[in-house]
Amino acid sequence: MLSDAIRNQKIKIVVDKGDDRTKSIIAWIDRIEKSGCTIAEFFEKFNVPFSRSQYYLYKNRLKDFGESSLRDKRSEGGNRKLTGEGEAFVAGCVESNADISLQWIQEALSKRFGVTLSPSGVTRLLQRLNPDRENRTRGRRRDNEHKVEAKHNSCGGFELIIALAYHHGWPQMTADSIKKCVESLKRKKA
Repeated sequence: MLSDAIRNQKIKIVVDKGDDRTKSIIAWIDRIEKSGCTIAEFFEKFNVPFSRSQYYLYKNRLKDFGESSLRDKRSEGGNRKLTGEGEAFVAGCVESNADISLQWIQEALSKRFGVTLSPSGVTRLLQRLNPDRENRTRGRRRDNEHKVEAKHNSCGGFELIIALAYHHGWPQMTADSIKKCVESLKRKKA
């Protein structure tokens, strides 16, 4: 029945030689369909490696999505919301800015990929992407964790003087006094 439906729809089932589980499932489905027994009788007579409910799931998946839908994806992790593209996006963001916040990552994933992850989900993702990295801290940085070393700058005092001069309007006053002197000298014949 299923094999006839597959032939009628001209779907070619190509089984990966390395995927024994998929080959086994397809062989059992084909065997069940070719037997003259009902599904219940077949499952009573033979020791099928999956249940009747799984049989119907496998049959529908095979019909709708093909052989690749029967592949065992448990090695990729169970119930994953984020695709490889999303993980690569997060990895690139963290690589460019290691101090990026969890909230920003959550919002970016929601906007770009339509995926909503909890803060703990984002943390687990970051740990999975870079397990050697030290744990991220929550909240703001504390001063004792990230102290900035004082560096000697020989021109540092001039920056302060220039800032004070602009604040008090010294360049404008100097420009005005020079302008007045130039105008007064222009009025004189000498």
